Amino acid sequence: MSGQTAQDVLRPRLKALIAQAESDGIAPDVTIALLLNLLETEDLGVPTPPEEDA
Repeated sequence: MSGQTAQDVLRPRLKALIAQAESDGIAPDVTIALLLNLLETEDLGVPTPPEEDA
């Protein structure tokens, strides 16, 4: 990495995404709620380990 933290890299991109959505008429709280939902429900191309039986 270039010495930047993940937060340093992602925060401006997320702020820009929220601003773009707002300019398209989507309230920031709706955008954030949707992003959280997507992170909880979509794999976004990141493999996850299979669930283990309890």
